[in-house]
Amino acid sequence: MVGPGLFTTPSAEVDLRPGGTYRLIMQPADGEALLLTGRFREVVPPERLVYTWRWEIGVPDLQESLVTVEFHEVEGGTEVRLLHEHAPGSVLDPYQLGWESGLEKLEALLT
Repeated sequence: MVGPGLFTTPSAEVDLRPGGTYRLIMQPADGEALLLTGRFREVVPPERLVYTWRWEIGVPDLQESLVTVEFHEVEGGTEVRLLHEHAPGSVLDPYQLGWESGLEKLEALLT
């Protein structure tokens, strides 16, 4: 499985339903693995996902945040709109780079 930048995702457990949880292990090219977990609040195929996001291991940011992903049909494909709302006082800059990189890798995989 792929991940943002040079990360891979060697393990992913996903129960994709409202109330279901997910657990992702993200492995950087060098260093210890990171553990990301959360719970799905909304699952509306094929339009929308809303889920919580919390690092359990490897990232000092332990605050829970909320991710909303919307899929919109456009001519010739699908537009993905992503909003990562973070707890007050937190910095999202590192997340932006990760999301951009991860979405670029997803696009390359799908085309």
